[in-house]
Amino acid sequence: MPSAPLEITVRPSWRLAFRTALHDALFTRHLLYWLLRAEFAALLVVAGQSTFGRACRGVDGLDLGLFGTVLLIAPLVWLVYPLAKIRAAGPSTVTILDEGLSIDAGTHALSVAREGIRGVRRMPWDLVIVLDGATIALPLRNLAAGAADAVVARLRTGVAEPRRTTERAGGMAQAPYRSAESRPLGPEDEQAEPQDWVAPPEYRESVLAFPTTGEHVRAFVSTRRGAFFTPAVLLVLGGCLVLLGTAGGGDPRGEILPFMTLGVVLALFGVGVFVLEVLPGLHALRDRSVRERRAGVLYAVGRSGLYVRTRSFELREPWKRIKVVTIGKRRVAIATADVVLVIPVAAFANAGSRTTFLSTLEHETDKRAAAAS
Repeated sequence: MPSAPLEITVRPSWRLAFRTALHDALFTRHLLYWLLRAEFAALLVVAGQSTFGRACRGVDGLDLGLFGTVLLIAPLVWLVYPLAKIRAAGPSTVTILDEGLSIDAGTHALSVAREGIRGVRRMPWDLVIVLDGATIALPLRNLAAGAADAVVARLRTGVAEPRRTTERAGGMAQAPYRSAESRPLGPEDEQAEPQDWVAPPEYRESVLAFPTTGEHVRAFVSTRRGAFFTPAVLLVLGGCLVLLGTAGGGDPRGEILPFMTLGVVLALFGVGVFVLEVLPGLHALRDRSVRERRAGVLYAVGRSGLYVRTRSFELREPWKRIKVVTIGKRRVAIATADVVLVIPVAAFANAGSRTTFLSTLEHETDKRAAAAS
């Protein structure tokens, strides 16, 4: 017999959002990002003190102590700046099933099958469910007596076990892991081929795609073009200063700050900023949710938002969480608040279905942009 679902209500708070960010850094690939960010902050301190401090010592009347403090504090502020942008999310309900879990946050929802759960960690204040690229923190103080042990037992044993089955006429069918609203009235075969998947009724237009890793990379670049602007400016400016420093034999006499040194420092900063901008996105492309899309992903749009389904993940995003949409000749890239999605244009069955799907996507995003402005 299937176990009864465990429903846990998570109330938002800034402290919970901060702890979730720490859990992401500890238990997912975000840890490498923070290590590189800390090393780059240390590089900023060393470069600032050695390079610009040398220049300030050649200027009379400048308070070197104050300037040195600024050179020390600025990299530290830059290091923790992502934490300052953390905002408490809205209240959500986490439902633990034998087949996986579902998260209903009101405006958006996520369902994950057992195969998509990497593990469960018990921390001093939270019970942490670890996915590939994110964590779900359940505050222990909000859990009833014995609930934490029940969640750990169900998910830890469930990761390696096949999903439970329910009997139906004609054989056995996998019990769906997805949210209740998107399940059919009868049992659904979760092992069905992607061609048999059907989107919920409120998502009228749908398309089945098999995007490759290269298409995901190109979609990520097309939605993050602004992230490349600052590194490019620093690299070009650093290169120009290096050329200027080497002009005329590169004689540095009389220079308070040699152009060559300043150019090299700016170029290093440009490379560091580029790595820190691109690394999180490249790591996200290695998540199981992205890898599964290559084996089939169902995209659907409707008035309520965007629907995405793979073998082990189901995602519902409202239009207000759609950040960037780029429509090209070969692919459609969609950046949500959490992930980047790609729909190859060749996936549409015909020109009519492509036009209808894209017109719905453009209409809804334009309407939200107009309302925001």
